[in-house]
Amino acid sequence: MKVRTYFNVDGIQPPLAHLLAEGFTDPSDYNTGYHNRHIGINECTWFEIGGTYAKTIWTGADRFVSIGVRPKFLLGLAAAYVFIDNADYEFYNDSVMALFGGNLKFGHSDNFSFNENFQPSYRIGFNPGIGLDAGIIYEFRPGDMQKNEKPGKEWPGFRDRPVYKYRIGASLTDLGIIHFRSGAFTDQYSVSSDAWNVAHDVFNATAPAPLFNNFNLQYHGAGEGQSFWMRTPLALGLFYDYRFRENLFFSAQSFTGLYLRGTDFKKVHELTRISLTARYERRWYGAWVPVSFTRMGTFSMGAGLRLGPVIIGTTDILNLTMKNKRIYNADIYFALKVPLFPLGSGRKKKTKVRKTTDVDKCPG
Repeated sequence: MKVRTYFNVDGIQPPLAHLLAEGFTDPSDYNTGYHNRHIGINECTWFEIGGTYAKTIWTGADRFVSIGVRPKFLLGLAAAYVFIDNADYEFYNDSVMALFGGNLKFGHSDNFSFNENFQPSYRIGFNPGIGLDAGIIYEFRPGDMQKNEKPGKEWPGFRDRPVYKYRIGASLTDLGIIHFRSGAFTDQYSVSSDAWNVAHDVFNATAPAPLFNNFNLQYHGAGEGQSFWMRTPLALGLFYDYRFRENLFFSAQSFTGLYLRGTDFKKVHELTRISLTARYERRWYGAWVPVSFTRMGTFSMGAGLRLGPVIIGTTDILNLTMKNKRIYNADIYFALKVPLFPLGSGRKKKTKVRKTTDVDKCPG
């Protein structure tokens, strides 16, 4: 079971990104016309529950192939989207700008409602959806590597498995859609203003009302009550894991967000990234160091540690050790493995032995 939230902003061109990063204070950006072809903003929050079925489907000599699927039931909790196409804009100073020709589509789920002062309120609604994860793994397990480790004490939930020389896998995750109904402000707008005071109408506590009034409403809330579908963050994962020597492994993994850029398709998506990991694994402990690169050009180096059933780590330890590093992400993860059904945990099955007697010795 999970509750997940994704928020994506795509399509911002370098001039607009520079303006936003500098807080509209760079005079070199003033009195210059710019064009942005497409900006997409998508948000989705949902609850999911699923179960996994996995099975080895092919064995041959030292080679094994396994597949797994996880169907999921999704319950949408909130969604919103904004699309701006073909917007021309120009800043006069750090507060006032001109905005021409922008076509804007805005929508939100009916979980949100607004009063006359544009203050939002939220209620839980039933927005159903379905999802699926699926994967396949190929393993090469040479017979001469299948030596049993010296017997020792096992930690709770420990599961011994065959030794492999290398593994190759592929997965497709979060293939799914969620059905929502549109809220009161779902509509299409044309945006045009000769002198838009951004400092007052956007970055201000009373901004919602004047911001809304700057839009030339075309259909007067015609989208309210209509259905829309939000797609979950479909991604393709590929990995290769190699056993360099006893207990020492190296792996490479790519994680690619699958979505169409520059379109008004309602979706949230993952960030494409590549990672390389070295790890050391023993029965009672393990350690790993992943190095990752993202499509945005960011670099991260993480670290993780396992002590029996306890796991702790971070995907970017540099954030904790370097004071002057520009931070793009921060996290610490923790896990505790607890077996719910400890069946077959090292216990030998009792074999019933049927006692027999020589026929000649049977009485009467």
